[in-house]
Amino acid sequence: MQYILSFEYITVGFCLFLLYIFFQNRKSGMIYYRTNNMLISMIMITSLMDIFTVWIIDGRLIVGNGIVYLFNMLFLMTLNCIPPLFLLCVLSLADIDIRKNRIWKSLIMIPWGVDLFLILTTPMTGLIFYVDEQGTYCHGKGFFMLMGFLCYYCIINVIVSIFYRKILGVWRISYLVICMILGVLTQLVQVAFPQLLIQCFAMAIISSILIYMTKNPDEIFDQSGAMYASQFYDNVLVSYKQNEDFNLLMVRFYDLELLEKSFGEEDFNLLLRSVVSYFNSSYPGAKVYRLDERNFAIHVHAILHDQDDITQLHRELIYRLQAPFKGGNIEIVLPGSVMLLQFPFDAPTFEDFKNLIDRVSRADNPKNSDWLLEDLNAEDEKDAILKAVKNAMEKEFFRVYYQPIYSTREKKIVAAEALIRLFDDEIGYISPEVFIPLAEQAGLIDRIGRFVFREVCRFYAENNLQDKGIDYIEINLSPLQCMQYEMAEDYLNIMKKWGIRVNQINFEITETATKTENPVYEHNINKLVNSGIALSLDDY
Repeated sequence: MQYILSFEYITVGFCLFLLYIFFQNRKSGMIYYRTNNMLISMIMITSLMDIFTVWIIDGRLIVGNGIVYLFNMLFLMTLNCIPPLFLLCVLSLADIDIRKNRIWKSLIMIPWGVDLFLILTTPMTGLIFYVDEQGTYCHGKGFFMLMGFLCYYCIINVIVSIFYRKILGVWRISYLVICMILGVLTQLVQVAFPQLLIQCFAMAIISSILIYMTKNPDEIFDQSGAMYASQFYDNVLVSYKQNEDFNLLMVRFYDLELLEKSFGEEDFNLLLRSVVSYFNSSYPGAKVYRLDERNFAIHVHAILHDQDDITQLHRELIYRLQAPFKGGNIEIVLPGSVMLLQFPFDAPTFEDFKNLIDRVSRADNPKNSDWLLEDLNAEDEKDAILKAVKNAMEKEFFRVYYQPIYSTREKKIVAAEALIRLFDDEIGYISPEVFIPLAEQAGLIDRIGRFVFREVCRFYAENNLQDKGIDYIEINLSPLQCMQYEMAEDYLNIMKKWGIRVNQINFEITETATKTENPVYEHNINKLVNSGIALSLDDY
């Protein structure tokens, strides 16, 4: 039989072209791209084996029966590796890694192993092929068993397409149907016209269709080599749909924008690429995402690393951030923080997950820290309280209560201390010991202090408290309030507006405030004292 090798030569050239495209792109390290690379490489090797085998059969190469057996075995082994690799590509399109799924691993590997065993033992059994006394290659009685394995993988592909149809989507399912029809038709043509060697050519075409079915690596990876945030949520959604346990290491770097401006975009990208390269090498099988300008996420499947491994890797990452990273002309320690999250424990649903990631991304976690979810919850509580404080300021929800001061000498109430209180509709009662420090940190204490002072002056004047025996009101005064240059002048004007005399107000300041050395603070305190207003120490 005169075999036609034209399609095999074309296949080898086409596969070299596809591999060149892939190897040119250093960012195509996802399992899908790696599997597709393996598929293309196997198709090319199969074509080469087929070419050498035909040369031997046609007599272009004069060799012994042992070499005939060897090349035919290699050809059949590589040919029968193609259907399982195609199935692996389809599974990876659905984000299924057989290392994490024993069922799929068994369905693929066991028949594959049986197939290869039959081919390897064929020199002893003659089941798949044999070489007669004249050195002629002949099909054995079990040769068509190889067709059975091909049909098996076609059926499994159909099952995968149906089972994961929502993840794959309609357009991918359509292309997979085209691929499978093309594969079956090619096999039928090969049986009908055995001299026309088109199997590998058809598989190369199918492989190019698989490439078309996924995104270009540049649409998935940014300049640092990390995946975009859009991929992050798509892939995590798949994990939730498949009820997979996974971990996230949330890594935040600080001052990146300043670094980029200082060293230039090219060196800055090389620096980030070295960081992402470290992530990839330290967490085999994990996926690295860049969520925004400063936040990265390392997505680690629990089946690839047990919790002890994750904990150890977490510690190593914190330690590694203390050492410099190098990229281009930059060698620098990147200030960062790390948070370890476990799913679905920390977020039972995908909506919970998105909300949690949003909270983590916005949280003001400190530099060079190992952050915990409990810390985040505490930050959320602070944010909620601060929001309640701002709301109370806008709508004047604060209330001022008056604690009576009893004189043992005069045997009666002679004064009162003004106490601010806050009750929020959502949170409930919020202690001043909680919201006052937060208000000071947020720069809101001056407005709150002015509100309390105005309210005290109004209440004292409108209720004629002096006639009721209340000689003065004590008011807490924060040192931060005294850092506003016009503070004393403003307070004296408020007193003048309500007709409050200087002996009817007593400001309480903390002992630490007396040690404050600031010209503005001293200016306000002196002005209040010189006006005749009394000051006393609180918490002495």
